[in-house]
Amino acid sequence: MTCHLLPDHKLYKKRAHAVRDYRALTAKAKRTGAGGDSWRYLNIFQCGGHWHIGRSKLITPKPAPESKRPPTFEKLKRKIRSMEREWDRQNRERAAFLGKLVEIDRALGLID
Repeated sequence: MTCHLLPDHKLYKKRAHAVRDYRALTAKAKRTGAGGDSWRYLNIFQCGGHWHIGRSKLITPKPAPESKRPPTFEKLKRKIRSMEREWDRQNRERAAFLGKLVEIDRALGLID
């Protein structure tokens, strides 16, 4: 039986039947890999007085909001240490480059 609004979705009279088939469908897709990752986007939705499994064209699920937790003290300390190491490396490179410039200037006799 199909719904006249969504002819490509199977119709379920009870939500419990849709849940049972949804679980079986996703378990099989996980096990066999059939359909790639598309099973992740399936959901159970109501259409009038019946239920469907699929991606509703009327209802789009909202992604879960990401929790914005402040960084921990340890994480901040690690970040600062990392930045200090990077600055030290850059300063060593600059010092080496300036040392080469001084040597070139001395070789050319521009400085004593």
